[in-house]
Amino acid sequence: ADTDEFLVSDAGTLKRIDYSHIKATAGLSMVDIWRLTTDLVNTNGTVSSNLEQPDTYGATTIGSAMTVSSGIFTFPATGKYMIICSAMIASGGGSGDSVLLQTQTTTDNSSYNLAAAVRTDVQDGLGDTGSSFFLFDVTDTSTHKVKFVTSGMSDGSSAIKGDTSYNATCFIFQKLGDT
Repeated sequence: ADTDEFLVSDAGTLKRIDYSHIKATAGLSMVDIWRLTTDLVNTNGTVSSNLEQPDTYGATTIGSAMTVSSGIFTFPATGKYMIICSAMIASGGGSGDSVLLQTQTTTDNSSYNLAAAVRTDVQDGLGDTGSSFFLFDVTDTSTHKVKFVTSGMSDGSSAIKGDTSYNATCFIFQKLGDT
């Protein structure tokens, strides 16, 4: 049991330590996925609505989940996190757009910086998929945040695709280790 104790000699002084402090853990301690539920058409700015955790086909999380408010994602604990953004993007019928879905992070809960981006620059009427990756060291959950921002949609029909029944565009958070 985690509360079982071991005696350790520290230069002749006996000390007790709980098993929970020395046991090995296997696998990831936290994985969470959020997805866009509807298309974002000609919408530039923070993705702040139409987000959900997948609820179909046995979807699950590992550990504590992320929380989101007005498009700002908060981490459940400190640690080193892999942030993956996978996007399905469709170009509109105008002169062509260079559509981006940016991963932006902050360490002061105020100023956000571009950390990674998915970009498409395909011919009008076509689509593309892509992913971006960023390893983020979250040393304080009250100041270290992430958001996803769209830009480059200008011809009226470019879209970042979303769906409530499968992950067309999704955001994956994996805690890989402690900070």
